[in-house]
Amino acid sequence: MSGLLQALDPRDLQLVLACGELAAARGFRAFLVGGAVRDLLLGRPSPDVDVLVEGDAIAVAQDVARQCAGEVLRHHAFQTATVTLDDGRRVDFATARSETYSKPGILPEVTPGTLEQDLVRRDFTINTLAVALHPDAVGELFDPCGGEADLHAGCIRFLHEQSFSDDPTRLLRALRFALRMDYEIEPRTAAGIRDAAQGCFLAEVTGDRLRREVVKLLAEQPLSGPTALDHWHLLDSIFPGLRVDAARLRLLVELADSVADQPGEVVAWLVLSTMAADLAPQERWDLVRRLKLSREAQRVVVDSGESWRLALEQLEALPADAPPSAVTDALDDLSAEVVMVGAAGMPESPLREAVAVYLRRDRHVVPVLDGDAILALGCADGPAVGEVLRSLRRARIDGVVTDTEGERALAQSLVQKPN
Repeated sequence: MSGLLQALDPRDLQLVLACGELAAARGFRAFLVGGAVRDLLLGRPSPDVDVLVEGDAIAVAQDVARQCAGEVLRHHAFQTATVTLDDGRRVDFATARSETYSKPGILPEVTPGTLEQDLVRRDFTINTLAVALHPDAVGELFDPCGGEADLHAGCIRFLHEQSFSDDPTRLLRALRFALRMDYEIEPRTAAGIRDAAQGCFLAEVTGDRLRREVVKLLAEQPLSGPTALDHWHLLDSIFPGLRVDAARLRLLVELADSVADQPGEVVAWLVLSTMAADLAPQERWDLVRRLKLSREAQRVVVDSGESWRLALEQLEALPADAPPSAVTDALDDLSAEVVMVGAAGMPESPLREAVAVYLRRDRHVVPVLDGDAILALGCADGPAVGEVLRSLRRARIDGVVTDTEGERALAQSLVQKPN
């Protein structure tokens, strides 16, 4: 066995060797591919275990699941499967395939193929590397396209001149890999990106596929990703009217980091909504439909337009000595994500800082007393209970009460207050 596989975590090494042996028992050859091979060659740890099988990948996945006490999820339409082990580790299996594109921008026609056919159909040379797992050649590196040299040279290179017309989503992957790895896009590939931008190739991609790649790029690179899209003139191909304001994006990321750790997909929605700052309400809905956004993402993109504008008008009308609870009253009907997007577009001011305080602290404030406690004080059941609770929350936010007894005393006075 070569030293390359020996660099794997011992548990992962045992796992991939089992994959190779079980594939060989069926008369197939198995290979480690993808990010794990890149990371091995760069001397980095890798969370990825992707196995390519010349043969029936689903059958091999089932064998591995049985031997390693894992659960298998099958995707028969794509001839792929995922095995999840008890300790949380995951192995993704795929059947080696060949593909042809009948029309640019659409999914290819796929047929079973060999290792080399599968590798040369991929996007960039650094993703065409494979390590043999079958027992008679375990550890052997396959590099049909010069991927190892480009990996060490820090170079993103496509495989052929039609790469971006065959699959325009490779434009977004090129930027994502270049930014993630701090690699240069080599001249012919760069020329291909420029040609694809001028031809609006991304406009031909279905909304689902475009959304997936845009979300990956913006989630992984929330600051440099939009800048790269702007630099390569790809924004209009995604949706006309998107723009990049670097200062606004920086403030957005700072706010998101200060509020709480946001899932990557949510960060992507925030960034996309900020890039949509100049869009009219109907254009925002058109963007939502173009990218087939989820309902949660739709609310951020749409509400950060007109709904935020109305809330901002209410904020700007507040007197200078308004209590913090007045800011809360203006913002509570909006999601935290919408407020973050809106605040990122505000000029530096005490009002923007008050919005930041709302995001970090005040939106989380709740009274200690609950509805039952208010009823026990003699409050009539119904809307009056909610009004008392809202008053208690405002008092907490404004520092008028600071403990349970203070809340109880205020609540008692509100319950006894005549109409």
